[in-house]
Amino acid sequence: MDDNFITDVYDKSYQDMIGKDFNWLPFTGKQYPEVPKQDRVLILGESCYAWKNNATEICANKNHIRENVYNQMYDSGFFKNIVRTMIGKREITKAARKQFWETVSFQNLVTTPLATVKHRPNLDDYKKGWVAYWQIHEVLQPKICIVLGTEAAKIDSFISVLRRERELIDHKNELNLHFPKVGRYYAKTLSFDVKGKNIKFFFIKHPSSFFSWQAWHEFLNDNIPDVINYYQTKINA
Repeated sequence: MDDNFITDVYDKSYQDMIGKDFNWLPFTGKQYPEVPKQDRVLILGESCYAWKNNATEICANKNHIRENVYNQMYDSGFFKNIVRTMIGKREITKAARKQFWETVSFQNLVTTPLATVKHRPNLDDYKKGWVAYWQIHEVLQPKICIVLGTEAAKIDSFISVLRRERELIDHKNELNLHFPKVGRYYAKTLSFDVKGKNIKFFFIKHPSSFFSWQAWHEFLNDNIPDVINYYQTKINA
């Protein structure tokens, strides 16, 4: 992994949390600190897997997420679809994909590895993940969080953590929750204020199989056109 590809300016803020509240440092592109605050995006994946029964080794590697993004961003269909969804083009050059990942942050919601793709996180896994997320959010201050996956347990756990830790959000505003249909699926959108700053969450279909990046790009462009335009303008695809 090229250390010059990511920024470490936030890492000191994670020192007391890493290994206790979550295992892995978020991937944060080197240009993320320069992205205008109203355009900052954190992409929240779901899980990683202990394919070789090496869960202990994975948990001990605080750079595991960073290495995954760096090693797979050019060839993985999963990572390609994320960029296509944001940029709105199928064919995106290798250089443009690199530009994109240099400007965003990425983390997984589930804080411990699953055995295989056949294993699914449970409600407690998601709740622990959301508690960890809010600590990362405090450091990175994203304006937009794009959550990959629309499972009911994911949104239920999100609401549960917010209700349990009400100090996270401003009491004067209720959660603005909607379930718009995108193709055959339903997105989930939330908007609320955290310490006087509005933040938007978009739960979209996991960008793996049977994923229409065109439909989800249109959905995001309808909801956050200024952010999408920022990336389309900045990334020379």
